[in-house]
Amino acid sequence: MSETPLPTPKRRRIGGELDQDDFDIEDTPRATRRDDDNDALASPSKRRHHHHHSQRVQTASPIPSLSSRSESQSQASGRSSPSKRIAALELNPDGIETRVLSLMNPLLPDSLAEILSELEDCSNGFGVISRACKDEVQEQARTDRSFSLLRDIMYADPSTRDAIGPTPKAADVAWVLEEARECQDMMQSESGWNMGVHFPLLHKAIYGHQRRRQLVGITASTTAKIIKEYLPSDSPAKMVDFSVYVVPDADPSSTETDTKTIVDAVNSLRQVLPCGVINHTDFFPLRNRPVVVSIETKKRGGAQQEAELQIGTWHAAQWKLLSNLIADTGGSFDGLPFLPAIVVHGHEWSFVATTREGSRTILWLEQSFGSTTNAVGVYKIVWGLQRIARWAECNFWPWYKKNALGIDSSAS
Repeated sequence: MSETPLPTPKRRRIGGELDQDDFDIEDTPRATRRDDDNDALASPSKRRHHHHHSQRVQTASPIPSLSSRSESQSQASGRSSPSKRIAALELNPDGIETRVLSLMNPLLPDSLAEILSELEDCSNGFGVISRACKDEVQEQARTDRSFSLLRDIMYADPSTRDAIGPTPKAADVAWVLEEARECQDMMQSESGWNMGVHFPLLHKAIYGHQRRRQLVGITASTTAKIIKEYLPSDSPAKMVDFSVYVVPDADPSSTETDTKTIVDAVNSLRQVLPCGVINHTDFFPLRNRPVVVSIETKKRGGAQQEAELQIGTWHAAQWKLLSNLIADTGGSFDGLPFLPAIVVHGHEWSFVATTREGSRTILWLEQSFGSTTNAVGVYKIVWGLQRIARWAECNFWPWYKKNALGIDSSAS
């Protein structure tokens, strides 16, 4: 995980004392869009030309170009409120529109309704704990009142529950609860919640009791910038806190020959895609690992609309990249009806998703599925994360190989 930047004082109270919001460490870092970043990617000859050109125009007062006006508009939009930016994106032809994520919504796609139904069951606690763990949980309940609220409906047959991933140990759940309580008591920043609660819980859900090499992984991505070619017009660059990804050469269902074909296809794309990466972000650790699920976090009481805007912008860029890839391979979005995401506010975890309509991104908000305020809430979070990771493995990855990489497994 990246180091937490030193706090930067922003404003003082009238009496000269700093308040809790005077330190800018709680928010996900925001990307800046500068031409200097592009110069670093240019050839040496282009950089020399740019240097001499800059020397010639330093004393002039040039008329702003269309691109500089667009950048100024983007910077201005970055300073406006999230609601104003969302409203502006709604009017953009390739912008973002928000809709209610509900089974009662007649516009909800069937495929999204299916996973939403499962997450609603998860939210109600149905079958989120393996019955094989019942004795352990009951023993924990003797000394921990948080575990005394678990009911029989919350247990499932191991053959069903363990199919999507292992149930965490009771001691691990108790540890998460204590860390979450400590973050709340200390009024921790976003980065404090991320390090103390969110990432350890994500890691436990994705990797289980011990990390191993597998198809689906999780990483912190707070410094991952969107590549400008994929950014919606007049939209400020956004980043997310964590990313669930697939490891192309760790597919247990692939033969050695299949794996080589997949890796070669990924590397071939990297040679022609912006910044030499397979994703819509230039984040180097994910250069050859496709992003599947985006996770945005805020501290307890953090800005809800800002988190939604970050996910919407991030997904709009991802959809644009995927559209470009399938245009080259002759693929389609059949089999990829939505992209999943997760928004976390302190204790509370919610599922959101986006769909694609033409060049517009539809942001569906939202389904709560767990909380770190109680034991059953932690079990719910783990089940929900494992179910979404299972979707990444069984739905996204087969679609991606065929449509984004152009590899038809049925032909082999």
